[in-house]
Amino acid sequence: MKKIAFFLPILIALVTILASCGSADPSVKDKLTRVWTANMVTWGSTSVYSSTSTSNTQAGYKNFSLTLTSTGSASLTEFDGNTFAGTWALSTDEKTLTITFTGNAPTGLTNNQLSYSIANPTTSSVTLTTTQALIKASNSTVTLTLASK
Repeated sequence: MKKIAFFLPILIALVTILASCGSADPSVKDKLTRVWTANMVTWGSTSVYSSTSTSNTQAGYKNFSLTLTSTGSASLTEFDGNTFAGTWALSTDEKTLTITFTGNAPTGLTNNQLSYSIANPTTSSVTLTTTQALIKASNSTVTLTLASK
């Protein structure tokens, strides 16, 4: 009986500890490492694309793709069909994604870099907003609500 009284609290503690060890939430980097497609896009405050609409002013976002790999490679296919390659990195606070393009880069970038503020990252969706206005977007910031492919 003394053995049961001794081991029962230890057993209960062990079961409690193991039950509380659920899977950890993936890091922002892990959440972003995948292929993304456009679900909704706004230029400034104007909606220009929705994957559920048939009357988009920028229908080319249907072919938009952003690929971020675990090795730091990035590939961006813009709404106009142009594709650019480079590397990507997160800021230390994990709130900004910066893509540095090698070779050709989208028009109007400083130092061939495109930075986005990150909002609501999950493994299935994320919202990215450019930190600078883009020439191709009528000199507006671009907000992309993306879905993983």
